[in-house]
Amino acid sequence: MADETTVTLTAATQTNGTTADGARDSNTSPWDSITVSENEVFRENTITKAVVASRGDTEDTVEFDDYIEILPGTGITQPRTLRIKVWARSPKVPPLSNIGVKGVREIEVKCTAVKFR
Repeated sequence: MADETTVTLTAATQTNGTTADGARDSNTSPWDSITVSENEVFRENTITKAVVASRGDTEDTVEFDDYIEILPGTGITQPRTLRIKVWARSPKVPPLSNIGVKGVREIEVKCTAVKFR
């Protein structure tokens, strides 16, 4: 459809390595976000997430915001803003092979934006 656009966001983070005494490091990426124009909204049911890299404990946060009513008087809403961030923590020791290993998380999120006016 000509009035649709696929938007891609990426979020990535990396930690310091786990120390020999088992101390683990964690890190959170900054938010990556986009807000579409006033005559566009995101179709929430089109969102996809691909994991590019992952090591250690990880968590992803994907949020929609800035909901607007797309058909006046119906209460039907869709968002104009999409944002993502990731968190990673270096792996546990033992095994000893995890000493110095960094936690990593990177994702790519795609969603379709559509014109509605």
